[in-house]
Amino acid sequence: MFKLDRVKRYYTFTLPVILLAFLLLLFSPLVLEVIIPYLLVYTFAVF
Repeated sequence: MFKLDRVKRYYTFTLPVILLAFLLLLFSPLVLEVIIPYLLVYTFAVF
């Protein structure tokens, strides 16, 4: 029973982290395509 509780607790901590990492991997090309040109334009506009 204690072992099962520990495994359950482990999964409740790791599953959101895995989901976040998966979402970041999924959206990273989109984010790179959107954010990097914006940052380049912003830095060139400042200087």
